[in-house]
Amino acid sequence: MAVSGRDKKAGKTQKKSLRTRSTAVEISGKERGQSDTPNAADRISPESLAQAVRDIRSGYSTGRIDTIKKALNLDSETVARISGINIRTIARRKKEGSLRPDESDRVYRISQVIDLAQSVFGEKPEPLQNWFKTPKPALNGETPIDLLDTDPGLHQVRRLLNQIAYGIYT
Repeated sequence: MAVSGRDKKAGKTQKKSLRTRSTAVEISGKERGQSDTPNAADRISPESLAQAVRDIRSGYSTGRIDTIKKALNLDSETVARISGINIRTIARRKKEGSLRPDESDRVYRISQVIDLAQSVFGEKPEPLQNWFKTPKPALNGETPIDLLDTDPGLHQVRRLLNQIAYGIYT
């Protein structure tokens, strides 16, 4: 489809305003001492993301819940709370063998935060588990584990992990 001169001009104006906004964000980020380096989520290849979408839509194995439980040394009730999946539903899904797409999506988001934390703290379970269970002033005195039940909470934990990774005082 051909784009008229007017549409081209509108497109340029739109791009220019987006570029201006993005520059403003970059400047304010630098002023706060944030790094230009993208976080771990930005480094995931498009192919990996496409595969994650397919896996989520088809439903993760319930073994992913056990992986989260083991990685953070959590009891079943805590895993149910942070995943937003009722403990009885988890038991039923284990019999069925897989999670529903919406449940898989929540498990994926939590797994991504755990993966980021492992890249920051290493593969040893104790430092990782201690970090998630210790209240953090940067999280208004809450523990990271208590914030994993919502998207804004996951974002806060991810942001804090990135700050730690890049040496930004938290």
